[in-house]
Amino acid sequence: PELILDNILALLVESDLLTVCLTEKTYNNTNIMINKRSVFFALKKKKVLGYVKKGGHYLKHAPEFQDDREVILVAVKQNAYALRHVRKELLNKREFMLAAVKENGNALFFANQELRNDREVALTAVTQNVFVLDYASQELRNDKKFMLAAVQVDGCALGFASPELKADREVVLA
Repeated sequence: PELILDNILALLVESDLLTVCLTEKTYNNTNIMINKRSVFFALKKKKVLGYVKKGGHYLKHAPEFQDDREVILVAVKQNAYALRHVRKELLNKREFMLAAVKENGNALFFANQELRNDREVALTAVTQNVFVLDYASQELRNDKKFMLAAVQVDGCALGFASPELKADREVVLA
C-alpha cells in the first residue's frame, strides 16, 4: 500500500494536480504515513526548475536548492551568473565545474585558479564561448598545444594567445 501511495503522489506531482503546500508528517485515513514534507520538496523542486529555466538568477531565492546539481545546471544553462548563489565547495569540484562549463562556457569565470588552468575544463568552456579564454589561466594561453586546439574551435581564440603564439605560423594557420 505504501508503494502504491508513493506512486500516486508521484503522478500527482508530475501532473501538477497536487498544488497545496504540505508540511510535516500526517496520516491518511488508512493509517499509512505520508511524508508530506518530501511531497512538498518535490513540488517545490519542480517549481524552482521552472523558474530557473526562465532566469538562472532565481536560484538566489531557493537556498535549499543551491547544492542541487540538477537545479544548478539548469540555472547555469540559462545564466552562468547563477553560480554566484551556489555553495562555494561546488565551485572547487572539477566534475561539477566541467558539467557547468558544458552548459555555459561563462561558468569558467567562477572556477578557481586550478580549474582555470585545467585543459579540459577551459577547452570545454571555449567550445561554448571563445571569449571565456579571458578567464583561462595565462599559463594555458601561453601553451601552444592548448591554443592550437582553441584556435581550431574558433579562430577568434588567437586574440587571447600570447604574443609569441600570435607570431607562430602553425597557431595562426590552425
